[in-house]
Amino acid sequence: MALNAAALDIAGEAIAAAITHIQFHTAAPGAAGTSNVIAGGRFAVDIDSTNGNLSLAAPVSATGLTAGATVGYVSFWTASAAGTILGDAQRTSGDATVNTAGEYILNALSIPASSS
Repeated sequence: MALNAAALDIAGEAIAAAITHIQFHTAAPGAAGTSNVIAGGRFAVDIDSTNGNLSLAAPVSATGLTAGATVGYVSFWTASAAGTILGDAQRTSGDATVNTAGEYILNALSIPASSS
């Protein structure tokens, strides 16, 4: 028997609770999360979980980013500095460009639940 929805929900809730911050990248962030970082730091995030499916619970408004940068990926972290990288996801919809004031709003993000 495969894991059922209740088990996936428990796992998803634990992962969602562990992800407290995100960081923006122009391309794949790499295993350490340090590649292709868009200057500006990490931003607090609220992750929602339904049957193990993770998504943003609310948009993330970022300021202080590099103006004109293209957001290609988002990495997931356990802290605002240092901490542990828990993975990343490619941005596939919505506006990709940081505005001239260095502001960017991430409205939605599909967060794959796969170890590959």
